[in-house]
Amino acid sequence: MSYKTILVCLSTSEAAKQILPLACNIARRFDAHLIGIHTLPSIIIYPGIAMHIDPPQFHDFNVRMDNQNKIIEKLFEEHVSKELFPSEWRSLPAQDANASAQLIHSAFRADLVIVAKSDADSDRFDQSNLQKDLILNSGRPVLMVPPSHGDKPIGSQILLAWNATRQASSAAHDSLPFLKSAEQVNILTISQNNGQSQGIDTEGHEISASLARHGVKPEIIHVDQTRDTMGEEVSFQAHINGCDMVVMGAFGHSRLHSIFFGDATRHMLGKADLPVLFSG
Repeated sequence: MSYKTILVCLSTSEAAKQILPLACNIARRFDAHLIGIHTLPSIIIYPGIAMHIDPPQFHDFNVRMDNQNKIIEKLFEEHVSKELFPSEWRSLPAQDANASAQLIHSAFRADLVIVAKSDADSDRFDQSNLQKDLILNSGRPVLMVPPSHGDKPIGSQILLAWNATRQASSAAHDSLPFLKSAEQVNILTISQNNGQSQGIDTEGHEISASLARHGVKPEIIHVDQTRDTMGEEVSFQAHINGCDMVVMGAFGHSRLHSIFFGDATRHMLGKADLPVLFSG
């Protein structure tokens, strides 16, 4: 298994500058086809709502969106022009008020989706929940990149947050291309004081044996939760173990998964300073 089709979501010029260096690094590493995609916002007029927009206003809006699209396309071309891996640019009009829908539809065919960490100061109004929407609805692994990461390689030291749930299993197997080439994989299991995770320490050995059959050589780290939240504990363990990437399941509906990963997902979406690969 490898990543051969990578979709990088370029919502704004700020997001493009943030994630294109790493996206190119990963595409180069796996000799993947890199697709840069930008959705053009649309003015949506709903039936029954009294609203008057003059033709010049429509024209000005479309001109601004077209100029932004050209800026992002230029950034994409500047990053891929000297690369040997194949690349492709796509710009698509939004089909409804939530422009994330177009990105989700495109993500269905990708092996990996790369997106910038949310930034309240620069995020588009029609993609305010883009990261969460992609994780929950695309069915694909989503790699979220924090600001200022640059083109630093990732995946040398990986923290895999684990418990026995569908989402955690998806994350472990979705990340195999990274895990197999990592210098060190740390499988993290966490016990909570409320007794909800009794016996979870044995789970690390099962997934470790499974991954070892793929050539991964993991180390199991089992800790008691000492931080206020599970998300803080995952982040803390990633840093003290010198990790450059976190892999984890996201959200979920079961009680156990909600306890273990619901909080951790929200924490990492909002505060992660390392790249995080989510599977929903």
